[in-house]
This record gives sequence, C-alpha cells and structure tokens, in this order.
Amino acid sequence: MFKNNILQSIPHELGEKEKIEFEHEAKWYAETGKKKRVVKQHQEAILNNWETNNRRGIFEMCTGSGKTFTAMCAIRESIMNKQEVPIIIVPSKILFKQWKEEINKVFSIEVAILLVGGGNKVDSKKIKRYTQNNLNSKRCILTTYQTASRESFFKNVIWGEHIFLVCDEVHNIGSKQTLKILTADIGARIGLTATPQRYFDDKGTKKIIDFFGGIIEPKYQIANAIKDGVLCEYFYNIVEVRLSKNEQERWNELSKSINKKLMLKDKDKNIKDLEDKFLEKLLFERADIVKKAQQKIYVAENILIENYKPEQKWLIYLDDSEQVIQLKELLEKHEFLKGNVFEYHTKTENDLSQTINHFKTSGAILLSINCLDEGVDIPSIDHAIILASSKNPRQYIQRRGRVLRKSEGKNFAYIYDCLVSPNLSENNIQKKFSIIRGEIIRAMKFSETAVNNGVKNQIKIIMNNNGIELIEGEFTNYG
Repeated sequence: MFKNNILQSIPHELGEKEKIEFEHEAKWYAETGKKKRVVKQHQEAILNNWETNNRRGIFEMCTGSGKTFTAMCAIRESIMNKQEVPIIIVPSKILFKQWKEEINKVFSIEVAILLVGGGNKVDSKKIKRYTQNNLNSKRCILTTYQTASRESFFKNVIWGEHIFLVCDEVHNIGSKQTLKILTADIGARIGLTATPQRYFDDKGTKKIIDFFGGIIEPKYQIANAIKDGVLCEYFYNIVEVRLSKNEQERWNELSKSINKKLMLKDKDKNIKDLEDKFLEKLLFERADIVKKAQQKIYVAENILIENYKPEQKWLIYLDDSEQVIQLKELLEKHEFLKGNVFEYHTKTENDLSQTINHFKTSGAILLSINCLDEGVDIPSIDHAIILASSKNPRQYIQRRGRVLRKSEGKNFAYIYDCLVSPNLSENNIQKKFSIIRGEIIRAMKFSETAVNNGVKNQIKIIMNNNGIELIEGEFTNYG
C-alpha cells in the first residue's frame, strides 16, 4: 500500500527512469537530505529479498560492494518505522570505530548510540534501559563479539522480537566463545560477510546460516563488482618459490608424524582432545614452513627493486613480526627505499593510525601481518605482494578485495603472489604436490578475474612441472 501511494504521487510528466529512481529513494535509504546516497541495484535486490524472507538473512557481499551502507538502510527502517532496537556487533576495534562513524554520519543526533566494548565500559543499567521495548526514544547499541558474548552484556539485554541483530563479518560468530549470541531471542537479523563459510568448520557454518535464515540472493562477489565498476580491474602475477633442502626435510618429517596421527584418529574415534591439539600443532607447524619459506623475502625485494615507484602504495602481507623485520632490513639497504618502508602490526611501537595516515597521503611500502584483513579502508592501495597466506579462502579473498577498492587516479591494481613448491632434489616420502596444491587453488581463483589471461598458462605449467591434477570439486567456488 505504501509503495502504491508513492507511485501515485509521482507527477505524470516524469519519465520511466526518473520514476524508478524516485521509487528507489523512497523505498530504501540511509541518510536524509539532498546529498544522500542512493541504493544500487544489487543492494536494493538484497534488501527486498531480505524483507521477503521475514527480514532475516545473510548478505554475502564482497569488499567494496557497500555491505555497511546496505545494512544501514535496513537499520534506518528498523529504528524509524519499526520502533526496534538494533544491536550491531563487530569483530574488531577498527570496525567498531568505522561503524560508529557510519552511524553518526547517517543519523547525526536523530538516534542515541550506546557504545559497549571497543574501549567503552559495560554499563548494565544502560544496556537494560536501551533494550527496553515500547519506548518512544530512537536508539541502537554498537558492541564487539568479545563483549556481546560476556555475561555482563548478554544477561542485561532485554531480548525479544524488538531486537534487530546486525552482525558484521558474521563468520566470526561461529567460534566457541561467541556461539552464545546464536541463542538470543530476537526478531529481525542480518549477517554481513564476503564469505560466510567457516574454514574446516561445517557445523559452525551451518549454525550461523540456520540462525540467520539462509543466504540472501543475489550474492555479490568480486567478479560482479569488477563487471559493475564497483572494484577496479587487476593484473595478477605469480612467482614460484621452492623450499630449501632443510625446509623440505622438515616438511617431510612433520608429514610422517601427521600421517601417523591421522591413521590413529581413523582407528579410534574416541581419540582424546589432547592428541587432537597435538595434531593441530603439527599441522600449524607444517603450514608455517610454506608461509615462512626463506626465499620469499628475496623475491619481494626483487619485485620492489624492479617495480616500485615513489607515491605508489604497496601492501606486503607477511606471516609474523620476524619476517617483517627480515624484509624491512633487506629493503632499507637500498637507498631509494630508505624511509619508505613502514610496519603495520599489533607489535609495532609506532602509532598505527599515524602510519596509515602517512601511507594514505604520501604512499610507501606497508609491511602488514593480519591487521588489514578485515575492515581497514585504504582504497588507494594499488600494489600488493602476498608472501604469506593461509589456505582459508576467506583470508585471501579479503586480501584481494582490499587491493581492488576504487580510488581517484587508480585505474588498475597489481597483485604479486608467491607460490611455494617442493624442493625437487629431495626424495619426498609425501607426493611432491601436497605442498603446492593449496597454493595452486588460490592462484586459480585469483586468475579467474585477472586482466592478464596469460597467468592461467603459467599456472598450468607449474601444475605440470609438479605433477598436479586437481580433484573434481576441490577448486571451491568462493567469491
């Protein structure tokens, strides 16, 4: 009824295009005023389908596709038209700050915001007051997963149909510490993520998808965003890096131990948790050999010597602070790179915000560990080198998306990826391709939407040289 009334009020002299735009603006929006952002076609389709799905669902949207803005459109409707209380939960302080800024931008003084966690204290009385039903005041709560799963927060919320739950990077909610949130009695709900699947956790993934009411179509993945001009096109370059003799020997030793443990697990389904943890430790240790392969930092050095130019913004993904130190020392031996290499990780002594501000304005080479995987918005990054990456598709998809954000003067992005392969001089007890299989899967996914098709032939050559044939279904269809 509301929609029909809107259409009837549009003057007859407006063309069809103007009518559509008018209707869209009236249906979903976040800000008010002349300069308010207008929903894009994919955002409107997701919101409409979410509404049809009883206002429940997960928005599977890649980096740069406007996940936060899309959710804010639903949040405005929730507060202004439904008299609900949105509780917005985020995984990190960085995202907490960004959501706070977004809420203030959208609502200004229209809505009272209660900040809980993220450096703000948990006030039980305020939590109860803010989550009461049937109050005329317009309000919402912003918190973190860590805080929301604590008793001091959870037990003081007055849960019910009037609570509208919005979970950013919703895959985080499947951990043991945060699963409590999925027991809450709530009404409308939205989960936001580029990749809802939890790596090696089918049960946790299912719990999240079931609680939120499924994934809302259309999924908006990186291929869609590049096609629509939401993200920029990119060149994908790969460099094969072989393990040293010592690294290969250690890989083989760990593989023998891992295989023994796996055989025991198959025989004894009641294997103790302690043995499970030991197996996990062995798997992590073996994965670290690939992440920290000695030759990687020299490959990065060569890439930068050949390609780095002043004012470019290069992001280097590394595994740990030791690797950061090694690469930084190596790069600063070159006169033209001195003063242009910065660290960005939790152990750095520098002010992280100052580092980011300098990087945004002047350009440089930023050595990062995990800090930029979720939430940090630096659209002007134009080059990336992936020296360390897990096999978790979510991580490497987020890292690619981080580099593809559009920015003024940025026509293309350039991604360099190190693929680690076995040392062929060693007689491996494991089949050689076990090391590089996960690397190849990542490379194939990245090459799908790259501008330079030639990289696909390069991947095939590496596969042939290492005797790799991917099993059907192994190349997972992540966005």
